[in-house]
Amino acid sequence: MFPVQQLRKQYDIQAAQEHRAEARDTLNQIQNELQSKLDSSLFYADFFEMLISQDSDLTDDDFLQYAQLVVDNNQIIDSVSIARDGIIQFIYPLRGNDRAIGFDLLEDTERAYHIQKAIEQQKSVAQGPIEAVQGGVKIFNRKPVFIESAGGLETLWGFANITVDYDDLLASVVDPDTVQDYALALRLYTGTDREEFWGDARVFEQDSLLGTVRLPGNVWTLGITPAGGWRFSSDTHQTEMLLFYVMISMIALMVYVFTLQYVNKRELAHSDSLTGLLNKGTFEKTVRQLIKANTGQNGLLLIDFNDFKQVNDEYGHLAGDRVLIVCSRRITEVLKQTDQIGRIGGDEFMILVKDVRSEENLEKIADRIVRHVEQPIEYKGCLIKPSVSIGYMMTTQLDLFENLYESVDKQMYRHKSVYKRSADFMLTEID
Repeated sequence: MFPVQQLRKQYDIQAAQEHRAEARDTLNQIQNELQSKLDSSLFYADFFEMLISQDSDLTDDDFLQYAQLVVDNNQIIDSVSIARDGIIQFIYPLRGNDRAIGFDLLEDTERAYHIQKAIEQQKSVAQGPIEAVQGGVKIFNRKPVFIESAGGLETLWGFANITVDYDDLLASVVDPDTVQDYALALRLYTGTDREEFWGDARVFEQDSLLGTVRLPGNVWTLGITPAGGWRFSSDTHQTEMLLFYVMISMIALMVYVFTLQYVNKRELAHSDSLTGLLNKGTFEKTVRQLIKANTGQNGLLLIDFNDFKQVNDEYGHLAGDRVLIVCSRRITEVLKQTDQIGRIGGDEFMILVKDVRSEENLEKIADRIVRHVEQPIEYKGCLIKPSVSIGYMMTTQLDLFENLYESVDKQMYRHKSVYKRSADFMLTEID
């Protein structure tokens, strides 16, 4: 009997493992498709913010031209809206969304937390799924638009908003067979003391598998369980299995510790210790591979701080380190997740921007980086206003990295020579 029991036991264990593996594959597929579709849709809020930042006097006809292109070419984007002073004054398509015209985002309590978060962080913040004013369940990504006033300070102009239809999003990701076989649920943080659920909230009370989908300024937690429950093994040797799992856990813990040490050492070998960006060697290797493998157009940018030594001499190297850390984070905030950025010298940074349509678009990206980096930094009661020079150029598969480096370096120094007179660091004390 004992061999038979062992075979039965192994079969049950294998069946249970395969059941969970199937559920995990289903969850990963849903999670990855949701992430991909949201990433490719919500980022358009940054696009419209960039348009307004460059020209705050754009008309509704101007917005309409871009909004039509975005909505008509993305099946899950429900609408594009512009809220000057927080009040929605433009929306496309207007049909079915006309009730949103005149809606004041700044006065709505249900949106207050996410709106305030977006303003304070000056970044896109997504909210939803939530019942929309115009009806239906929507996901909103709102990017605050700040315009530089005559006094040089940035003031809130309004918001650029991308709206995704939640039902259309799910329908494009979850097929009917999956709905029949599994119970799915979504848990999200609303900014209050309570969590909000979409789907069957009981999923999170069970032995569910969990995954995450990251939105701008927000995170969804996905849960999945089989509709008929898990298939469990009929374990008749609980003591032996307990000892077995204890031993496996100890081995796994040891493997985890050694793996973590290995990963940490490997990351240190590839990363800049101060900023956490790629170091020079890793960046060059990564760029060579990407340029060779990518058939699209890429852009290469080189950034150098003007008179950085002035900060170190005036306030010490800790102040200089603070400027580098803050500015590297600001550069990262402007870029896409697929772009690469490395610190290749003391105060030099190089960026590879993937899939750039034209040199004009690359120039706009460079301008955004410069504007974002050159915002004042507070340090021990003083304001340090960084100043940078930047060079940029388009790349192709045929380009050698050495030639690109030399060309973009020359362009950066031409930029430095033109703007050097007014491009030094500004160091002022806060009254």
